[in-house]
Amino acid sequence: MNACTPNLVLAGFMGTGKSTVAPIIAQRLGWVFVDTDALVEQRAGMPVREVFATQGEPAFRALEREAIRDACRMDLAVISIGGGALLDPTNKRDLENSGVLVLLTCARDVLVQRLRDSVRRGERPLLAESLSQTIDGLLRAREPAYSSVLLRVDTTRLGPEEAADEVLALYRQATRAEVPA
Repeated sequence: MNACTPNLVLAGFMGTGKSTVAPIIAQRLGWVFVDTDALVEQRAGMPVREVFATQGEPAFRALEREAIRDACRMDLAVISIGGGALLDPTNKRDLENSGVLVLLTCARDVLVQRLRDSVRRGERPLLAESLSQTIDGLLRAREPAYSSVLLRVDTTRLGPEEAADEVLALYRQATRAEVPA
């Protein structure tokens, strides 16, 4: 970890609440919020779904790797990463060296419910086909990467503020830092 205060990194499957919870935590801490998907979109000059559609997943993953590298160079950052980012060992190493990694989880049936509308709006390119089957396949493929993250918050029955409370409690325990609740 950096010599300074470790960053806080939120990982997890799409729909677990990373993009909702991370800004709440950043605001509470007075830190910067960094969404690596937003960094990818800035670099590519197009939404993630268009990167997938026009350039494919390998091009997206290369842009994501650069975005994560840049985010990890920041100090006092709450970083939200894409659901598949931990599959890349370089990303995982960089994120762990940057700060404390917390995995957000959620029950599968609740994920399906949360993601259904997002898929209809075309925001989830990896879920464009059969929603439930695709979620199951992606969860299976990502399980080895997800299972290696020790700190976890199950957001199934938590509101965003409650999830932020739990993440901050884990961060405080991991770093012994005195950060706002």
